Amino acid sequence: MRRLKKLVTIIAFSIIFSGCSKQYNSYILEIGNYLNLPEQIKKVYVSDKELEAEVRCELLKYAAEKKVTDRGIEKNDVVTIRYTIYQNDTIFEGYENIEEYVCVGNYFFQKDIEKKMIGRKVGDILYVDVEFPEQYDKILFAGKRLTFQVEIIEDVYYQLPELTETFLTKNYNMKSKEELYKYVEGRVMRIKEAEAIEEAKSRMLQQIIEETVFDENIQQLCDDRYKELMLAYEDYADLYDVDIDDVLVMYDLTDEMIHNNAEYDVKSLQICKYICAKEGLVISNRQREKIEQFIYQECGYENVKQYVEDNGKHYLDDEVMIEFVSEYIYNHASITEK
Repeated sequence: MRRLKKLVTIIAFSIIFSGCSKQYNSYILEIGNYLNLPEQIKKVYVSDKELEAEVRCELLKYAAEKKVTDRGIEKNDVVTIRYTIYQNDTIFEGYENIEEYVCVGNYFFQKDIEKKMIGRKVGDILYVDVEFPEQYDKILFAGKRLTFQVEIIEDVYYQLPELTETFLTKNYNMKSKEELYKYVEGRVMRIKEAEAIEEAKSRMLQQIIEETVFDENIQQLCDDRYKELMLAYEDYADLYDVDIDDVLVMYDLTDEMIHNNAEYDVKSLQICKYICAKEGLVISNRQREKIEQFIYQECGYENVKQYVEDNGKHYLDDEVMIEFVSEYIYNHASITEK
């Protein structure tokens, strides 16, 4: 379940959720199967490359920052760039003079560009042609040939601390480098396992949606939800004094995707309300607190109060409802590892 602070957390219709009442206005004529669903979860692991990168990120908080002025860019430098994207000599809408930090060599920005940055210096401007595959995850770029104009603004190197026994004992209560690596690997594994489970929950909920017969009046709820989402994006655009098209580009959204998201939001909530009432599910205070913590932390908040102040209690109730019932579906599924 992907959540974005303040904007995309505005995603559901209100329901009072302290248990689940059997009296509610259902838009479901026939629900799809939601028990013993077959589901495969991918086996997760941490590669050596990932582990090295994560350990480096962990140690950055103890690193000494040094501006690079006497050499070209090297791997692991953190470089500030300003880039503009062109398609057929025309600026690609929404991608002009964008500043970004790039940890060179991690390839989180763009592999071809990061490779060409090696050896360049502050003030250099490079042009890189990139051909994106048809199935590229950023839909706006998929299947396109684009030219990136990249200006090097600043180059910073972080001198990591030596992993001495004194340093490890003081900061991690550990005695060896191996202990630190094992600790970081375990943390990354837990994150990956949690992500795999959340992806499985979303797939199962989507399967139930596809097999469920809804009342024709559900379409009005979907249309209202679409309008609500568009208003949220417009408010976001007004807040930052940008065009709404720029906001949609930033979140890699098309009008069709917003319609699909609206439909998913409405139908998933209706299904969760239906299952909750049919099965007589009741959430305990401890379960609710745990789910609330998961939700506000995923959205980048420090506590539930901050989340409610920005999004409203009814949005939190909806999120808790969906997460609680999704967990119920997952716990009653037939899970295998692939």
